[in-house]
Amino acid sequence: MKKTDWFTAGKFRLYFIFLGLLYIISRMYLLTSLPGGYNVDELGIACDSFSIAADHIDRYGYKMPFYLINYGGGMSISYTYMTALLISLFGYSKLILRLPAVIMGLFFSVFSSLSAYELFGSKKAALFTCFLSVIWPVIFMSERFAHDAPLMLYF
Repeated sequence: MKKTDWFTAGKFRLYFIFLGLLYIISRMYLLTSLPGGYNVDELGIACDSFSIAADHIDRYGYKMPFYLINYGGGMSISYTYMTALLISLFGYSKLILRLPAVIMGLFFSVFSSLSAYELFGSKKAALFTCFLSVIWPVIFMSERFAHDAPLMLYF
């Protein structure tokens, strides 16, 4: 066995599993209490998601809207409909409101690692990209609030 075979012999997968567990633990830890309270956009998403899950209308009475109105401005529907699906399955809670951001952030970590592997052709680059997506504070904070704008990073 060569000196560099450890990298492809299975320890590499263990590093990814470790980073995945670190991601899940760090994102789910105190998700409902940090940050405390609700953000204004979170309240708008919560109100629209709950009413769409219950009656298929938004808070202004539009049936299954394609563009949501939030305090005079607009917001995209992706986060609201993901949350409405979870509310209809599990009921409303602060965890359910913030869970789609965590799920999409996990997809971001996986797909950014795959993109780095395709771009650089190196497993080390993929591992480093996954590590950065787990510890980068901007990504971490974007998954702590229920906002629709950070989802654009993941699409």
